[in-house]
Amino acid sequence: MSKFDPVTSYNTKKMIEIDILKCAILLIILSHLGFFLNFSMDVYPSLHYAYFGPTFAYTGLSMFIFASGYTLSIRYKSLETKEDITRYFKKRIIRIYPIWWIGLLFEFIIFGIFHINPVPYTENFSNLMGLLYQLTGVHGFFKADMEIGGGHIDWFVGTILVYYVVYAIIAKYARDDIEIFIISLSIYIVCYLYHVLDPRFYLYYPVFLIGIFAGRYNLLNVAHSYFSQIPLSVQGIIYYIAQSSYATYVIHQPLLSFVKYLNNKLGVTGPMEVCVIFIASLIVIIIGYQIQKWVSGLNYSTLNRSMAQKNIN
Repeated sequence: MSKFDPVTSYNTKKMIEIDILKCAILLIILSHLGFFLNFSMDVYPSLHYAYFGPTFAYTGLSMFIFASGYTLSIRYKSLETKEDITRYFKKRIIRIYPIWWIGLLFEFIIFGIFHINPVPYTENFSNLMGLLYQLTGVHGFFKADMEIGGGHIDWFVGTILVYYVVYAIIAKYARDDIEIFIISLSIYIVCYLYHVLDPRFYLYYPVFLIGIFAGRYNLLNVAHSYFSQIPLSVQGIIYYIAQSSYATYVIHQPLLSFVKYLNNKLGVTGPMEVCVIFIASLIVIIIGYQIQKWVSGLNYSTLNRSMAQKNIN
């Protein structure tokens, strides 16, 4: 059994395997396609959308969550001191919240001001508690009785934040694989018995743990020699989509809802409507990349100023 090493970092930007996993955003958009079209895809039974839609969503989200567990396990082998834990959560927070708040701004404009598909807006912003849930990213977090499914994406941020806390506990107290398993299983049992979390926390929890164990042994390195042979131009596209993935995830629902509204107003239907949504999805990915790039620049400057101030003190 291997022992946790001190805190280390790994340059995942050069890991084409991780970038491919993050391209799961394409599967998620595809799984949500039925929400943004003015006709029901059920009228085309040969497409089997009722089956493949949820399958695409589960596969895409599993790829995201696996990649998260994998990169955390590589970058943070252990969290031994308060400084390690503070740095860990600080980086997680600045990676999650700014982009999440930008997504909320899009929701406020599209669903609230323009009243386009206002159901998510009225559910999430109609009272103080709902607003606090949204701003903190834990909307639906405690709704253990809610159904799994639906087009809303709010649950994801709260769930991934809990996974970050779970990993911090593991990295702080677990010394080997058996202790990781015992701690993670104990957390799962306690949460399940008290029904305090969104059901999807339990659904994707094994995927997150598999990512952690895979990252501890760098299992994706097995395929690196094959993926590294992908032409550089294609690798560039993969990297672009991967970098945009989180921002695209949080903005695609309001923006594509707006496109659906325009299609309705202009009477765009049939194959032309599908083409418009396809092009709009590509534009959303481009917008997501620009948002991620802008926020990353701000975060980088903030961290540098914080480190410089700390050195001065």
